[in-house]
Amino acid sequence: MTIGTKDQVVFSGTATANDATALGNALKAAGYFQDRGVTVLLSKGAGGTVIGFVVADGAWNQAGTLASFEEIARGVASTVGGLPVQVQLLNSLQTVEKSATVGEVDFGGGDAVIYEGTATQADAQALGQQFKTIGFFGGKGANVFLTKDNGTTIAFVVSDGTWNNATMVTDFETIVRSVAPSVGGLPIDLRLENTTLTVEKDEVVN
Repeated sequence: MTIGTKDQVVFSGTATANDATALGNALKAAGYFQDRGVTVLLSKGAGGTVIGFVVADGAWNQAGTLASFEEIARGVASTVGGLPVQVQLLNSLQTVEKSATVGEVDFGGGDAVIYEGTATQADAQALGQQFKTIGFFGGKGANVFLTKDNGTTIAFVVSDGTWNNATMVTDFETIVRSVAPSVGGLPIDLRLENTTLTVEKDEVVN
């Protein structure tokens, strides 16, 4: 399925042309498809939904590359049936070089744990339950990102300036220490992100 004049979505399994078109249009809206001859693979089947991105050789080894594609996939997942989605980075021969899963566990009231990397739905469930226990999840639309990939990261989406408030940063450090046992214990990389998911503070909690 060609989007624009050069970019394409190759679909297989039970994925349909409509799925491919919807995904391609979403990738174009997100700025990923810019008529540069980019190829994305979409597959659906018993194992779930897979979105594969063909990238430049070696790109999969660059720090942050997989995470950036996880975020792209999370943004377009609704067009192909929603989360969870397996993200794959492919070489020019379309061989998988790296993969990760992006999923979400909803705890009601807009509270959710989004899990990425090698983190599992069970990890996210356990973390979210702990957030409910300590009162952090109270139906006020809190979004938390749990990532496991050479370590564990918990990222909180916070209001502007929170990262500059020493008292609030200390509060988040305390929260991380409280919930750490549910995801394998310390150390944990604590991140505070703004509403556009840009990391504003990044520190290790021991």
